[in-house]
Amino acid sequence: MADIAYQPVKDALQRVKDLSADEEAQRMAFVRERARYEEASLLKDATDNGMEKGIEIGERKGQIELLTRLLNRRFGELPDWVSDKLESAETEDLAQWSENILFADTLEPVFEPTPDP
Repeated sequence: MADIAYQPVKDALQRVKDLSADEEAQRMAFVRERARYEEASLLKDATDNGMEKGIEIGERKGQIELLTRLLNRRFGELPDWVSDKLESAETEDLAQWSENILFADTLEPVFEPTPDP
């Protein structure tokens, strides 16, 4: 690099050397780099969390759709209260109701709590 003859490049290299020797410039460069890293890390975390939430929503929607199809097939046209109950249900409830459908002779027992064994 010492063989560079073009003056603007020599000036730029000298400026870089001067800035590198300045403690405040080094500190500011460190702060900027750390901020860039933290921003990238926060963006990745937000993206990961968004993807996880989207997967959870998709899985829940799939559970509701499958349980609705099974209920329709087993008991015929469903009353409105069933759709309301499914839409407001927790994931654990949907799983339990999916099991209850195997033993229920009518629609109502599907949604009754089952005792713990």
